[in-house]
Amino acid sequence: MAKAGRGPKPGEPTISYEQMKEFYEKDEYDIRLNQEHHIGIEFQTHDVVLRALMARKWEMHAIENDDLGSYVTTDRPVVITWNNPEKVPAMYRDSPGFGMPDTEVLFPITKNLIVIGSFEGKDGTVPATTPLVAGANTKMIHHAFEQIYGPKTVILYIGPDMQFYHDRNFLDKWERFKQKPNEST
Repeated sequence: MAKAGRGPKPGEPTISYEQMKEFYEKDEYDIRLNQEHHIGIEFQTHDVVLRALMARKWEMHAIENDDLGSYVTTDRPVVITWNNPEKVPAMYRDSPGFGMPDTEVLFPITKNLIVIGSFEGKDGTVPATTPLVAGANTKMIHHAFEQIYGPKTVILYIGPDMQFYHDRNFLDKWERFKQKPNEST
């Protein structure tokens, strides 16, 4: 069996596994990283993401009717999703990129205004509709890490049975759905 790695160069000290393990377990070392290098990489990344965001068409959806409730936000306020996830291989469905076609980026600006950007859409402001508010709230909640924020506990959303609901039972409905995936709630 061939050895992995290049091995020590002539003159380099050799360290056994036991020595390395003992060094690690003593925890008497600090790892320092050049922060300036990482900040520079972040700036380069920001430029790439900014260009992708500027290439999108942005539509603002304003809630003008109290019957629609409000938008929620979460501890992950910017959500990017595939428009047609069934056309994307399963292993890539959870990781769309800001520059990928057939995706949308959404984030709430206020409780009554959300911005949605896509390459295929159009720029402008339009009144929000029941399907849009319910869909946006559902996407926001499904992409949350742990926390959901909203001005009221009653929200408009899409349940696991694909029906619109305007209540405070989102988590209960979806939890029951996860426990009984073959039955509708």
